[in-house]
Amino acid sequence: MEGEPRIQAAGAVVLRARGGRVQVLVEHVPRHGTWGLPKGHQEKDEPLPVTAVREVGEETGVRVRLSRPLPPLDYMVGPDHKRVHWWLGVALDETPGPHDDETDEVLWVTAGEADALLAHADERALLARAVELFEQGPAGVLVLTRHAKASPRKAWKGDDWLRPLAPRGERQAARLPGLLAAYGVNRIITSTSTRCAQTVEPYAETAALAPEPVALLSEETAEGRGGQVSALMADLRLAAGSDPGTRAVVCGHRPVLPAMQTGLGVEVAPMHPGQSLVLHVGPGGRVLDAESYPAIG
Repeated sequence: MEGEPRIQAAGAVVLRARGGRVQVLVEHVPRHGTWGLPKGHQEKDEPLPVTAVREVGEETGVRVRLSRPLPPLDYMVGPDHKRVHWWLGVALDETPGPHDDETDEVLWVTAGEADALLAHADERALLARAVELFEQGPAGVLVLTRHAKASPRKAWKGDDWLRPLAPRGERQAARLPGLLAAYGVNRIITSTSTRCAQTVEPYAETAALAPEPVALLSEETAEGRGGQVSALMADLRLAAGSDPGTRAVVCGHRPVLPAMQTGLGVEVAPMHPGQSLVLHVGPGGRVLDAESYPAIG
């Protein structure tokens, strides 16, 4: 199948350990009379990780956060190319609750039982990969976000560190909480500049978190201190690998991003205003997977 898929969807392979065995969340779809993994179509202007979390919740009644990405699955729906994006899912409440009528039964079953139940060979292969990653142990999450669109420098008369977001940046910041919540971000680190603080403020309010301002990440303080910035980011990367329970977002500026990316051990590359780089980090601070999401708004 060539070209960009006409239909985009997302889901999660939600796993847990019970009695020394891996269990997976599966659903029965009465319309097809088959068992499958929870997934659904992307809504307009919705980041795919948000789609995955929303669809699992709607179809199973189980709230989840996302862990490592899994290979997408492609197939044809009539004349249309459809791609389903997948993640390893972590259940926040494991008891299935009320759900929509897309499914009529939701069960936790062992991976072996699911292999016999799942109707499609590609989902069985996906489950095998998910179990493989699950058995490697939890990975940490560290998100690097460039601040959202700021007011033009030429139009701002005050100190530059006080320059606020533009209206477009405010819209971008308002859409960021969904993406950060999808990965269960529970720590916020930001430059002391207003435009960075305003970028993470909506998520801080939604998640009831107190942002941690770091002057070193501001343009003014970081100038000439790239090595210190890189060292700070390297420490955060190592911490993410050693303590997967703490999942942080760090908000910074365009001129500081190269030093930040160097410390994260990723390719130094431009990021657009409001763009987020989601890193999955293993023991020793090794970056296992990297995902990039543009701002919306």
